[in-house]
Amino acid sequence: MSWNNDYLQLRNNIFHFRYRIPYRFQQYLGQQETKKSLATNSYFEALSKVANKKLLIKRINAMKHPSPALSQLFAELTDYTAIDGLEAHERLPEGRWAPVFDVMDSELRDSLKNGGGRFTPSDYNIKTLPPSDSTELLDYENLALRLIQAMESRLRNGRCVEHDTLLCRARELLNTNTKEDKLYLLSVAWEDFVEWKTKSKSPWSKEILRSNKATYQLMLARWGQ
Repeated sequence: MSWNNDYLQLRNNIFHFRYRIPYRFQQYLGQQETKKSLATNSYFEALSKVANKKLLIKRINAMKHPSPALSQLFAELTDYTAIDGLEAHERLPEGRWAPVFDVMDSELRDSLKNGGGRFTPSDYNIKTLPPSDSTELLDYENLALRLIQAMESRLRNGRCVEHDTLLCRARELLNTNTKEDKLYLLSVAWEDFVEWKTKSKSPWSKEILRSNKATYQLMLARWGQ
């Protein structure tokens, strides 16, 4: 016998965290859901552990889109393998790498000052293409500027407080630009999920629907809308 809802699943007498990834992100992430053992057979302990994920779940559900350009840019410009392998003389201001970052910094600032779209990442061997949407393009260039500043700090000083601070600010900017002002409420998520499940190839039976609805009402009473 198994006990199921959107977040908890009882398997072999052990509760598992089960999160169905929003449909708009499934193709991007390459999976429909994520599962992890909670290492307990206590319902209330499992529920408590899932409750700790509330803010993260809200954040994911609030995202308008996966922003692949931003995420890919962040990943590309936080790979310090090449920079960390440079010789000491290549890290100096007159070295072949340092001036490149100064030029990128200047070009990005000029582009942002003039509304965006003047920075050509491929000129600097940045493989992540900028998005076509004007708002996303500004997000891209703002994030690129933060990351290039962190890259330049890493080049000249290695891992340091300044580098970590710049990287932290870039990460905050990335997270800010993937949020939606209006939160995706649990009540709305439930309605969307029921509608999706009803139209799917394996809709719930009346008994399962009734059981899952009772679970949803429990979650609603615990967490609110």
